[in-house]
Amino acid sequence: MPKTSAVWDHFKLDDDKKKAVCQICDKKLAYHSGTTTLKSHLDAVHPHASQPSTSSTIQQTLQSQKPITEKRKREITDAIEDFIAMDMRPIYIVEGEGFRKLMKKMEPGYTVPKRSSILDAMSLKYSDHRDQIVTHIEN
Repeated sequence: MPKTSAVWDHFKLDDDKKKAVCQICDKKLAYHSGTTTLKSHLDAVHPHASQPSTSSTIQQTLQSQKPITEKRKREITDAIEDFIAMDMRPIYIVEGEGFRKLMKKMEPGYTVPKRSSILDAMSLKYSDHRDQIVTHIEN
């Protein structure tokens, strides 16, 4: 029978399956097929461990989100362009497997644009900013 309680992230049964061993402090606790004692140990001794895992909380939040709007897509693309420009990153970073995996985790409904699209958008931003600066200097 699979272990479904989150306490099993922090406990392992010993060989005779009569004791559960805390993976944080190595304390052995009696195990009688329920997790109440194990949960109580986590709450009392390791309160940080008894909280829901951040990654599972994020994952649940992401799964329950509504479809991404066009406005949100534009905001994310703008943020990627700013990230590349401000941190002087190569434009091809958007083609990296790690970057795409990060973006999929952060916003599952968002598709990272091609490098050429990012380059075109950044060129337009550069031209706009350059023109604004020239006008400002002239005035």
